[in-house]
Amino acid sequence: MMAETPGEGGVSASLSSPVLPIEQIEAMVAETVKKCGGRIVRDAKSERITEVDVVANRSSVDDVSFAMIVQLNGLQKLSLSGGSLSKESLKKLESLSSLEELYLVDTVTTDEDLAALCQNLKNLKRLTLRRLTKLSDQGLKSLHSLKELRNLSLLNLSIGSPGLESVTALSSLRAFDLRGCNLLNAEDYCLLTKMTALTDLKIGGASINADVLRTVATLPNLTGITVEDATVTADIWGELFAHPRWSENMTSLAFARMYSVNDRVLEKLANFKKLKSLSLRAVPVRGSFVKTLPADSPLFANLQTLGMTKNYATPEEILQLKQFRNLKKLDFSATPMTLEKIEALSTLDQVEILLLKDCQLTDGMVEKLMPLKKLSVLEIGDNPSLTDKTRETLKQLPELKISL
Repeated sequence: MMAETPGEGGVSASLSSPVLPIEQIEAMVAETVKKCGGRIVRDAKSERITEVDVVANRSSVDDVSFAMIVQLNGLQKLSLSGGSLSKESLKKLESLSSLEELYLVDTVTTDEDLAALCQNLKNLKRLTLRRLTKLSDQGLKSLHSLKELRNLSLLNLSIGSPGLESVTALSSLRAFDLRGCNLLNAEDYCLLTKMTALTDLKIGGASINADVLRTVATLPNLTGITVEDATVTADIWGELFAHPRWSENMTSLAFARMYSVNDRVLEKLANFKKLKSLSLRAVPVRGSFVKTLPADSPLFANLQTLGMTKNYATPEEILQLKQFRNLKKLDFSATPMTLEKIEALSTLDQVEILLLKDCQLTDGMVEKLMPLKKLSVLEIGDNPSLTDKTRETLKQLPELKISL
């Protein structure tokens, strides 16, 4: 993927020039990333590129494209998907010493490669490693070099208790995600009790049972937890939601693909004092729990973000969400919509961000959303029935940021 520039040799020849202006480099990087299907972010003041994402929209990058990206020596955030990237190209990552966030997915990164990165990228505060098949427990020992690391995600890696034990020694960590690490067994999660500074934890998989959840409930500073695909019954949620450490401190809860999380269980959130975000993805929750909450429940004042993706709420249950008077963000993505449900949504005039991706929307449904005058973001992608009529309708809200 090579963008041509004036003169002989195209992009690759131009990049070898020692006097190439940064503006020209950035222009070529922007064009290349766009062709890859990725995105860039510029600093609002300097207009310099600070972020490159070639993971978004299932994009990826090859050696030629990556050779351009590494010219950005002021880059702060890089998300990189590259099954076709060579080890030689990945070696160039070590030159991006300004990086504060790095996301690697499907690359050929080995234990030795990770060690070299950790030695050279000392400013990293956030690191995500996903589906790196050549990485082992041994490689995670090198993470000790990252003294500024606050957020670590190890996703779909073949690591066991030795690797997890190495991570538990990272005293700087505040957020940890190890979903999809299926070699870990229930007993291995006891190692998490050493991570007393954690404020956010994400876990998932068949090995997550009631004992694992009881273990993580003892973490003294935890304010957010995500649990996916756990093999537990509804009883454990009642036990945990009654735990003072959860009911008094939790600000964020997220659950996905678990039949044990239902409306009856969520009734027990009534006394959560600080909960601001609740995400429910592909769980049997319709929203009837809202009607059972006492009028003085702190949830009505505090909840600001609610995700109910792949949901089957009725119009009446959607209307109940009006009681969350400070609700700012609502996500009903992948939820089949009807005109009656949309009319119910149109009464939630407190909502500022509304996500309705893949909801079987029609032009008429979108028109019904026009009373939501506080909307600043509306995501309605993957709704193939929408036509140009929807674009015309949305012009009524000129300040609205729309994702189609």
